[in-house]
Amino acid sequence: MRARDFDTAISFFEKAAALSPGRADIHTNLAYALLKTGDSESAREQFGEAMRLEPADLHLALEYAFLCFEARDNAPARKAEARRIFSRISARNDESDDAALSATASQAFKNIDGPLAAGIARWQHVLATSPPTFS
Repeated sequence: MRARDFDTAISFFEKAAALSPGRADIHTNLAYALLKTGDSESAREQFGEAMRLEPADLHLALEYAFLCFEARDNAPARKAEARRIFSRISARNDESDDAALSATASQAFKNIDGPLAAGIARWQHVLATSPPTFS
């Protein structure tokens, strides 16, 4: 990675992950190397695996959530997973949490939730101001 030879780094990290599949740090480093080459889909999978291995790591969770939300396939399940992660991290208030991560998650949740809330409000207004039709 330091030599910026990302393809070689990916190859080594893939071999290391196969030999030690339970090490979150290897999956995390593989994910970052994949991101450097523009392979965000594979990076998302690796961050997801690292998060599964280290569920308390809020930084991993945020990386995974952002990649879920920005997925090219625009899958609703990925968007929902991102919303759940952002909401979970932003709702944490104990002193051991990293305040910057919580603030980032809170802002990301607001960015996602704002347009959804506005759409619901528009439909509620339409329902409230339109005569009921049951055709």
